[in-house]
Amino acid sequence: DVAVTGVQTCALPICDGLGLVRGRIVHRAIEARALAGAAFGDAALARIVDEEAAIADETTRAALIADATDLVARYAASEIGLAAAAGDARFEVPFAWDWDGIPVHGQIDLLTRTRDGAWCVVDFKTDRVAPGSEAEAATPYLVQIGLYARALEAATGAFPRLGLLFLRTGRFYEPPRSDL
Repeated sequence: DVAVTGVQTCALPICDGLGLVRGRIVHRAIEARALAGAAFGDAALARIVDEEAAIADETTRAALIADATDLVARYAASEIGLAAAAGDARFEVPFAWDWDGIPVHGQIDLLTRTRDGAWCVVDFKTDRVAPGSEAEAATPYLVQIGLYARALEAATGAFPRLGLLFLRTGRFYEPPRSDL
């Protein structure tokens, strides 16, 4: 990494820092693991890292693999990961919505169903947060997740359960609807 006027940059493709690359790797790995089950292993994760961080040096590559391995395992052991594995889970769901004349589009990391059949919108976060500080760390993402929920409500007629899954802590933070 090279610091340029106080901003971290790196030589990785499609990157404004390792966080973006790491996030892409982890999102892809979570989905691939969910689809492949026990067949997803170290070689599959290494292929994803090589595709997303093609010009990373060996030290960076090894660190990305180790970090992604840990974060994918935390996802699998989380309440959300266990529920998604047991039911209807859809990853990287694209959406487009007209919000009072303003086009809104994006991609929902995970759309799954709760035990009672309601939809649940999940946004994965690879941020480095201390356990117990998820609510504070969620603040910058509340508009984003609120838009996802409102788009799903417009499509289904029901406001979904929603939250951010902080993969480093394994905790699912569900913001109060009044905060969205």
